[in-house]
Amino acid sequence: MPRETIFISHAKPEDNDFVRWLGSRLVGEGYRPWAELTDLEGGSPFWANIERILHADTVRFVSVVSRHSVSTDRRGFRSELSIADGVGRQLEDDKFIIPVRLDDTPNARLPAQLNQLHALDFSRSWGEGYLELLATLERSKIPRGAGSTTFDQWRAHHAAASSLVAAAPEAAVTNLLEISKLPERVSLYSYEGSRETFPKAIKKTGVPHAHFHRLCIAFADKDHIQELMGESHLLKTEGVFGFIDFMDGPKAGETRPLRSDAKNKLTALLREHVERHLRLRGLVSYDAAGQQAFYFPKGLMQNDKVNYRTAWNTTTWKNVVGRSEKLGVYWHLAMKVNVSLGEQPMVRFKPYLCWSEDGQKAITDTKRTSSLRKRFCRNWWNPQWRTLQEAFIAFLAGGDEEIVIDLGGANSMALAARLSGVQLARSMPADLLLQDQAEDPDEPDQLDDDFQDGDELEEEA
Repeated sequence: MPRETIFISHAKPEDNDFVRWLGSRLVGEGYRPWAELTDLEGGSPFWANIERILHADTVRFVSVVSRHSVSTDRRGFRSELSIADGVGRQLEDDKFIIPVRLDDTPNARLPAQLNQLHALDFSRSWGEGYLELLATLERSKIPRGAGSTTFDQWRAHHAAASSLVAAAPEAAVTNLLEISKLPERVSLYSYEGSRETFPKAIKKTGVPHAHFHRLCIAFADKDHIQELMGESHLLKTEGVFGFIDFMDGPKAGETRPLRSDAKNKLTALLREHVERHLRLRGLVSYDAAGQQAFYFPKGLMQNDKVNYRTAWNTTTWKNVVGRSEKLGVYWHLAMKVNVSLGEQPMVRFKPYLCWSEDGQKAITDTKRTSSLRKRFCRNWWNPQWRTLQEAFIAFLAGGDEEIVIDLGGANSMALAARLSGVQLARSMPADLLLQDQAEDPDEPDQLDDDFQDGDELEEEA
């Protein structure tokens, strides 16, 4: 039988939470993990089972390195490592053992079998380390295929764990950017000329605007719009208002939108300006189920990669365009834009993928793109989308503290250059939020097992 088991060796009970978390993630990706914590039943022959699994079933041996596991009195951990070292030599597989580091244990304390091996770093973030482990397994083409029985076994064990929720705060990253600077003013313009031809004339300028009876609402200065539109319709300023004042609705005798309508119009104008900014940065628009998505064409970025610094202050890079030879298409990272004018105004960039034959023009056949998206993104989890979003924000910021968006003339708005974070009141060390992922073609959740043979999405710099 082929080797399919990923053996997880760790210190018990100190590193149990990590093993529960890691095992559940691997099962969710279709791998078949094994750990003494969850898979040895009472009364079973302890070492006989471990030796049988290591010699006959194990394809990769994950050694969880911590101050607890490398202690000289952990004979079980060292015995498992010694057997694994022998199996790796027998298989002539120098990648058989994968050390994963949970803390800052110095190399001098590591067993001899681990000292010369590259350890994956989980000490800063389990999520970041997991992505590197996942990429390592994919590059080695470790077989997948763990079924619902394996998943249910891990989930049942999780449900019985006593440490599901810890009474400690935990930081979380959202997909929102704060609007750090709202437009300073909103202008109302009237115009001379035909009411029938004016909408077409101002639309040609590309300046976001909204109509209100015979008036035009815009953030852009009059001279800026007039220069772009020419002399066919002469603008006249009927009123200039502060952003919040305009959103609060008209005062007595004023002709402008009521509060609810004003907020809707301003929200739409802000979204259009952000979308216009994306176009000016070289992204291409694409109709995605009735909403515009904006994607990276091939060649916009050098090597189609974005270098960036993660929320955990590590430097890495991300592909934003790639080629899947198996599917015969290019994939492109895209973003949809939503704006919320709540207590803290926010812009939400919703990640999306589109496809092309040539790296430039998006495929518009919805039946085909839905099929591609389901196959390509079937096994994606939130960490994949979050890192893509971080790369996208780094692209927009270009190294600056804020993302400044020109509104036309002297008016501007600005977005924070970091994804907004929240402080949760409770943490979940076992990370049990394992839910069946719906196959929604408009918002794929999940790295495809077809995604290999040079189609790697992420590499560490």
